[in-house]
Amino acid sequence: MFVVVLGAAVGAGAVYLLDRRGYWRWWAFALTGVVIGTLPGLMYLWAVSGHDEWLPLVIAMLVTGAIWGALVIAVLFFMLKPKSLSGVA
Repeated sequence: MFVVVLGAAVGAGAVYLLDRRGYWRWWAFALTGVVIGTLPGLMYLWAVSGHDEWLPLVIAMLVTGAIWGALVIAVLFFMLKPKSLSGVA
């Protein structure tokens, strides 16, 4: 649970930093989502190192976290994008 909360805080900080720098690119937000989405999976990968039977499940968790993280942050990008950048992709 702590890792998920930490990931949410780091993600919010990353989105805030991208906004403050004026860097509104969809791929930057998507990559941020991938990194934040894989944080819980990376923590569990570290925790179960040496247990071969859990490796496929943790890899699936990493892939799922990356996909959903990218999708959620990309949607957030299009919802929060300033109106002045509506023509910029």
